[in-house]
Amino acid sequence: MKLFYFSPRDLRKNRADCIHIMKTCKVFYDLGWEIVIITPKVFRKENRKKLNELYILYGFEKNYFKIIELPTLIIEDLHGNFFYTLNYQFQISIASFFYLAYLLLFNKIKKNDVIYSKSYSISASFILLKKLIRKKIDMVFEKPDILLKLIHKFVLKNTNIIIVINEFIKKEISNYYPDKKENIVKIDFPSMYDDFESYLNYDMVELRKELNIEEKSIVMYAGKIFPESKEISYILKAAGMLKNVSFYFVGLRNEFNSYFSKLKENLNLYNIKFINYLSLTDFFKYLLISDILVSYYDSFDKLSVDQRVPSKSSLYILTSKPIIFADLPSMRELWDDSQVYFVKPDSPELLAETIIKIFENPIEAKEKAKRCLEFAKRNTYRSSYNKIANEILKIVEKNY
Repeated sequence: MKLFYFSPRDLRKNRADCIHIMKTCKVFYDLGWEIVIITPKVFRKENRKKLNELYILYGFEKNYFKIIELPTLIIEDLHGNFFYTLNYQFQISIASFFYLAYLLLFNKIKKNDVIYSKSYSISASFILLKKLIRKKIDMVFEKPDILLKLIHKFVLKNTNIIIVINEFIKKEISNYYPDKKENIVKIDFPSMYDDFESYLNYDMVELRKELNIEEKSIVMYAGKIFPESKEISYILKAAGMLKNVSFYFVGLRNEFNSYFSKLKENLNLYNIKFINYLSLTDFFKYLLISDILVSYYDSFDKLSVDQRVPSKSSLYILTSKPIIFADLPSMRELWDDSQVYFVKPDSPELLAETIIKIFENPIEAKEKAKRCLEFAKRNTYRSSYNKIANEILKIVEKNY
C-alpha cells in the first residue's frame, strides 16, 4: 500500500509539525508501506537544508521515503502576519490541488492507496477534486485542534478517518456529526522513546563540555520563540525573579535575534540565553543537560485550554528531568500531579515559586520525572501509530 502524506509545512526546518510528520511516516514505513511526502517549497534566508540533508536533520540514518516539493512562490515564514498566512494557505492549496489532479487523472493513486493530511486547506482541495472526478480514494485527516469553521466542517464531514489527540475534540466532532463517531480515532500521546533511548545514557559531564555549558541550575524552554508569545513573556518574567537560575530558550529564529537581545539588555536579564534552531539530536542534548523543563501555555488562547498539547513534551518526558506545565484541561487529560508540576496559567510569580520548590525538593522531582519516563516507554510513536495503521487498514479493506 502507498500512503501520500501531504505536509502543510516545508520540511527544511525541523519545527514541531515537521518532526511529527517525519516520525509518523517512519512508523508507517517500518510496517512495509511505501511513503511519499508532498511538501511545499519555501524560499528562506535561514535553515537552508538540501533535500538529502533532511534525514540527518530529523535524526534518521538513511532516506526512508520519497519527498516531493511542490513549486510555490512562498518566501520564508513571517510569524503573525495575517496576509502572509492567507497567501501561504492559498498557495499550498492550489499547488496541492494540481498535484492531486495529476495523481488522480494519470492513475498514480491506486484503489487501496491512502491520502493523509494535517491541513484543512489541502484536505478541502482533495475532497473537492475527488467529488469532481468521482473517484473513490480514502483520506485520513489528522488535526490536533478545531474551531468548526465552514472549512473545518466540510473536511470533517467528508473524511474517512479523523484522528484526534484528546477526548474533548472527539466529543466535539461526535456532537456535530454523530454518524462520524465510528470514524474518529483518538491517538495515544506519542513519545520519541524508541528514537532516543540510546541517548539517555549520555555522560552529563561530557555533554556539558561538548555544549560548553558551565551553569549549575538550568531551567529550559524549547520551542517557538517570538515577540508576541505570552508563554515566552511569562517565563522571562519568572527569570527576572530568579537571578541565580539560568534560563535557556532553544529554538530562536534569526529574524528575532535583535529583538530578544535588546529585550534581554533592557530588562537586565543576564541569566538568560537564547539558542537558535538545532537538529533534533542536538536539540535533545540541550534538554538532557537541563535541571527543569518548562512549557507554560497561557489561558487566553481558547485552543490551548482544551485542545493543544506541546509537541516538545514528546521529548521532555524522556529526559528524567522534572517538568512544569500550565494547569489546563488539555494537559490534565494526559498527565497528573504524580508525574509533572502543574502551575496555574498566566502567573509568572507562581511559575517562579514552583521552580524554587523543585530545586528545594530534588527527591520528589526525581520521582515525578521517573514516572514521566515510564509513561514515555509505554506510549511511543511506534505503539501509537501502529494503532492508527490498523484503523487505516480496516477502512481500506471495508471499502474495497
